[in-house]
Amino acid sequence: MKLKVFLMLDNCLRKTCLIKILFIFLCSLGIFLRSTILAKSQNAGLGPLEIRTQYPVTMPFLSMYPENTKTLGSGVAFFSYGYAVGNTIMNTEGKDRQITKDEVNRGIVISDFYDKETNKAIPGFRMYMDVESNRHLFRFKYGLGDSFEFGVEKEFITHEGGCCWDKIIEDWHSFVAVENDTEHGNYRSYIHRSGYDYYVVKDGEFVIDTSSPFIQIEGDLYANLKWNLTEGGTFMPAIAAKFSYKFAKKNRSEVQKFISSGSSDHGSYLILSKGFGDYIVYVGEGVSVLKNSGVFASKLFHRFTTFEYRFGDLHSFIFQTMVQSSIFPQEGRIRRTSGQSISFDPSNSTDAAVVGYKGWWKDWFFEIGFVEDFNQVGNETDIVIYFEGGMKW
Repeated sequence: MKLKVFLMLDNCLRKTCLIKILFIFLCSLGIFLRSTILAKSQNAGLGPLEIRTQYPVTMPFLSMYPENTKTLGSGVAFFSYGYAVGNTIMNTEGKDRQITKDEVNRGIVISDFYDKETNKAIPGFRMYMDVESNRHLFRFKYGLGDSFEFGVEKEFITHEGGCCWDKIIEDWHSFVAVENDTEHGNYRSYIHRSGYDYYVVKDGEFVIDTSSPFIQIEGDLYANLKWNLTEGGTFMPAIAAKFSYKFAKKNRSEVQKFISSGSSDHGSYLILSKGFGDYIVYVGEGVSVLKNSGVFASKLFHRFTTFEYRFGDLHSFIFQTMVQSSIFPQEGRIRRTSGQSISFDPSNSTDAAVVGYKGWWKDWFFEIGFVEDFNQVGNETDIVIYFEGGMKW
């Protein structure tokens, strides 16, 4: 009897001990996870350069751009002004010399885009663009809480011939051994410097045709909402979701039709960031849904990768790549074909490299960047230079 009682007591103590050990283990594991995977580590810095591509054909539509995973914070307001200038030259008829300075002086007509031998329309898209675009952007953001940020944007757009960028780009092409009378040089030597001509043709009919520049025309109004899902930790990245909406612009003037589709587009971006000492890596995948795209693609797919090097708490150097599916159908996800860098196929994706600087001084903010379409497929802007300055309170 005493032995039986002893065995029962021993078994009970063993179970109690195991439960205690299991409880201590689970508590220790929870503390470990809280202090590592879910801890608040430096997984977000000053963030990517917040710039969209500035191709004239995509500018009338919503185009999602890279952004930080971090939000402003509850009750914090931010206002900024940004300016971007882009230089675009595209001449699909340059190879056959069907559109040169002579045709521009005469006035471009639809037959300039026809097949040279049969004088019949060529299926698909053809283009002649000599456009310098300027974008003035006003941004306001407000922290709705520690994890939510709301913002609005208003833009004003200029299309003109420009002043000096054509010469600068042609000289740069010569410096890096790119011939301006070839496809890689976009047949720039056939085109007037500082001219303005904007023609897009599909299946032998004009979709866009103008040679009349315009200055600071009111563009679209955008609303954005960003949600910081988690700040991450030692192993887990910071994660944020961004949602954007472009308000429909009614009663557009004839000029405004070149910079506003009149549609209420919407889009979303999923953004992740992870810190490694002074370096922070950001990646994102997004989509812009175009409601009234006409002959163009109904969706734009976006992807970016950003490397931020922090050389101080308030200063960062940024290197960034952006990939965007083409506005020209075939519609689909980000697409590449063999020989993309040497052949014109408007349905190829755009690959752009961005370098820049971001910094704060007290409550004042400044960033500057340089964008280059490094694949030169002829469906994007050659060069974009931009800056943005603002303040928070």
